[in-house]
Amino acid sequence: MDLLDKFRRSLKEDEATMLAKACEVALERGKPGTTAFIDAVSVGPARSALDEMAGVDSRVFGGYRGAARARIAVAPAGYDWEGFDPSIGYILIRAEADPEETVAYMRAAGVLESDIGDVFRTDGGIGAVVSSAAKARLLSRGVDIGGLPAEVAEADPTELSFPGQARREIKSTVNSMRLDAIAACGFPASRTRLAQEIEIGRAKLNGRTVTDPSARVKQGDTIVIRGRGRMIVEEEGPITKKGRILLRISKYSAL
Repeated sequence: MDLLDKFRRSLKEDEATMLAKACEVALERGKPGTTAFIDAVSVGPARSALDEMAGVDSRVFGGYRGAARARIAVAPAGYDWEGFDPSIGYILIRAEADPEETVAYMRAAGVLESDIGDVFRTDGGIGAVVSSAAKARLLSRGVDIGGLPAEVAEADPTELSFPGQARREIKSTVNSMRLDAIAACGFPASRTRLAQEIEIGRAKLNGRTVTDPSARVKQGDTIVIRGRGRMIVEEEGPITKKGRILLRISKYSAL
């Protein structure tokens, strides 16, 4: 039985074809082969079929934990996955739209459905996980939503609210509404360390890079520190008897 017939037993024809080609790349060229995005319901059967094969290893890349669509990469057994690029990108479409309708608008912009992962509502519009090629196309050409042009921006994954992403509420106090002080309430690092990360450009406040640890933060602001995650200042105040400011923060972990 050849590879294609093997995968046809549990996958749709196009999925079986992609997986067979990925395996051929791994076995014949000695490097990873990657499928396009496929539905998560097919990922399990695909991995099971791959587990029965000798000489290959595989990984799943959906862009975030619990993704409904993902790419499968197949590599020779023993392959060192560190540093592997699954060619996945993140974009933010600044528009009010239904995620399913947005997929149709993206396809109308010339993007193949197989290059589109999950599309979902997030702060500021519609977030999407796409192939690197689709990201480049949408950034350069944009997308029309309901006949009107919508801005497409590259997104940091820590700035997106992924479906099912765990939220943790934190209640704390600070002596000032400085960026480094508030960041220290939610991120597991000292205020000094976080100030250093802010100074070298690892922090964003409401989507804009900030390098001043003393930058003023207010209720409703979103703070992102690359590699640490995202937090939203949900509530500011009142002042305690000791002169500290009560805060309620929503914290979302990094991927």
